Amino acid sequence: MWKGFQKKEFPSVFFIDSIQARRDPLLNAQLRHVCRATSAAPTYFPPVQFSVVDKTKEPAESREYHMIDGGIAVNNPVKLLSSENFQILHLKTLF
Repeated sequence: MWKGFQKKEFPSVFFIDSIQARRDPLLNAQLRHVCRATSAAPTYFPPVQFSVVDKTKEPAESREYHMIDGGIAVNNPVKLLSSENFQILHLKTLF
């Protein structure tokens, strides 16, 4: 799982190889952009900007991303991963 916090819009955008990304080409960013976004710690690197284009639609749609390191929003991704698993499995709680 790669995480990246989108500065312009909330909630954060998390790039995960998931069913959602396979269904929506606008969420299926290139690996080089995802890697750059997840390492854009504001203290060390500038934010990264990129666009994803869906050429399967007429006219083509695009989505612009302005990303910084996801650790700014979620420093420990285990809780996020657990939450997503609960959503996928349709569970309410762990116990």
